[in-house]
Amino acid sequence: MRRTAITSTLALILLAPVAGCGHQVTPDRVYDSQPGDMVINFSVNTSSGGLDFSAVNYLIVLNTCGVGGEPYPNGFSTTYKNYSYSFAVGPNYSNSTVLPSLFEYYISGGVLRPFQVLLGTSTTQFIPDLFGDNSTFQITFARAQLNNPLNIQNPTPCVSVGGVDNATTWYINFFTLDQNFNVLDSLGVGGPTDTTYNLPIDILNSVQKQVTRPAGAIHASNPAAWITGGQVNNYP
Repeated sequence: MRRTAITSTLALILLAPVAGCGHQVTPDRVYDSQPGDMVINFSVNTSSGGLDFSAVNYLIVLNTCGVGGEPYPNGFSTTYKNYSYSFAVGPNYSNSTVLPSLFEYYISGGVLRPFQVLLGTSTTQFIPDLFGDNSTFQITFARAQLNNPLNIQNPTPCVSVGGVDNATTWYINFFTLDQNFNVLDSLGVGGPTDTTYNLPIDILNSVQKQVTRPAGAIHASNPAAWITGGQVNNYP
């Protein structure tokens, strides 16, 4: 019970949207991946209809600092050092149109705080139903957008752990959250409380990485929040 309460509270602190620069991205523009891009597919169970952007929040969380490793649902256990950015889409982040938001994280007063970043229409694409079966959404973005776009000088998560923005190895995790920001699932075997998963991506090389859940993984009871995996493609 205590672990669940801590995870829920930290999810609220780390992932709740705050006032920022807004977001702007088109979901239907034809977009060809270019050098410097990353393409991320996020997939869920489809037994009860698949993705539900009206009830479930979907987050792609990235550590771009080069140190600290994987971002986990309970950021407190890693002193927040593994959170750099996140793409978020769902009822707490979108209004009438399903569109993603980008957040940059920084540490202030010992707490990791999100700040919303403008997404460029020429450097970001969002496809809410990639395969037509409501199983997978896709975000394609220029990696340069994740190079301290708000020009936060001090303190930043990367500075606080001795890392640098846009390091050569990024770590990525997927989370689902309910509308109260309780974590429902992640890519790891432990689901909402996992601290074992590891997904490093070398951004200097071409990567086509199929993302799968470990055998026997705990998963969300709601199929729309049950993460099944996805894919990460990197274009150096």
